[in-house]
Amino acid sequence: MEIGKLIRKAMIDKGISGKMELVEKSGISYAIITKIINNDDSAKLSAVNKLLDFLGYKLKAEVK
Repeated sequence: MEIGKLIRKAMIDKGISGKMELVEKSGISYAIITKIINNDDSAKLSAVNKLLDFLGYKLKAEVK
C-alpha cells in the first residue's frame, strides 16, 4: 500500500477530516503532510515516521 493511501485511511479512522486538521493536531507542516500524502520522494523519513506515529502506525523495515 502506498504511504499516501495509508495516511488517508488512518485519517478517516481517527476522524480527521482534512489536511489542515491533521496539521493542527500533529504539529507537522502543511507542506510536509502534502508531500507525504502525495507520495513525494523528497519527504524526509523522519517526518513520515512522526506522522505515522501520530496516526498510530509504526514504520518498520524488514530484510527481503
